[in-house]
Amino acid sequence: AKIQEDAMLNYGKLSYEIGNSYQPVPDVLSNFLEKYPNSEAKAEVESLLIDSYITAKNYAGALELLDKNKTANRAAYQKVTFYRGLELYTDGQYQQALSMFKKSIAEPRDSRFTARATFWKAETEYVLDNFNESLLDFKDFLASADAKATPEFKNIHYNIAYDYFKLKQYDQAGNSFQSFIDTNPSDKTRVH
Repeated sequence: AKIQEDAMLNYGKLSYEIGNSYQPVPDVLSNFLEKYPNSEAKAEVESLLIDSYITAKNYAGALELLDKNKTANRAAYQKVTFYRGLELYTDGQYQQALSMFKKSIAEPRDSRFTARATFWKAETEYVLDNFNESLLDFKDFLASADAKATPEFKNIHYNIAYDYFKLKQYDQAGNSFQSFIDTNPSDKTRVH
């Protein structure tokens, strides 16, 4: 029995490292965990499984596993909740996306992901017509030390301007639109 467990463990590790053309890697690793739930290698296999879900962009599967194991890699949890939030946002499931972004922000392990989650939380709040919340979150994002290193930073003044516009604070909206134009003189963005 011990040899079978070791063989299945090594098969799972090898599948993770070099791929498996016969069976998806997450299935191989999940099968090991189902067959040997008390294995000494359980934590290692769970970590490989989470990584394989992330690699496969199966954030829902990774999140399910991370939610079951609250002591798991919290940095991975922050990343997975962020990417799952983006998926939900893209699918128009804004309330669920908002929940994911909040969870990502609540696990501040990587400041860049915290900044990005803050931006997307603000964007989601905007879509949900929560303009005051959106504006506060956009300002939090702008104040973040890592904001400039994110792809979201380019349009931050534009987004802030529209929040001000929706809040009928036209002077601030105009100032923010001007800040956007000053920092992006050749950008073609004109409609939000």
